[in-house]
Amino acid sequence: MLGHIFYYKINGDPSKNIEAVETAIKAMYDGDLGYYTITFDSDRCMKCGYQGIIDNECPKCKEKDDGHNILRIRRITGYLVGRPNQSISESWNDGKMNELKRRKNI
Repeated sequence: MLGHIFYYKINGDPSKNIEAVETAIKAMYDGDLGYYTITFDSDRCMKCGYQGIIDNECPKCKEKDDGHNILRIRRITGYLVGRPNQSISESWNDGKMNELKRRKNI
């Protein structure tokens, strides 16, 4: 028996477009996918606790990202990864970093 895993990656904050999330889930269900999930980036400021998409600074407390004060959770090679007080490049091995660099949005 063959199997599959389908990960649908949403760029940005999914709570800003619930209709698109519902449409994606319905399409996966209607497509008879056996195993599927929706993935999105999740960041947390270690200083004030803000959780959401954080670029170079926290939108709540303006803490600048030095690679250690923003916890970034990402799905890589099937797993959610991220460590407090470590940048992505410090917590991911070479294989995971290579997979991230080679990603294509379709």
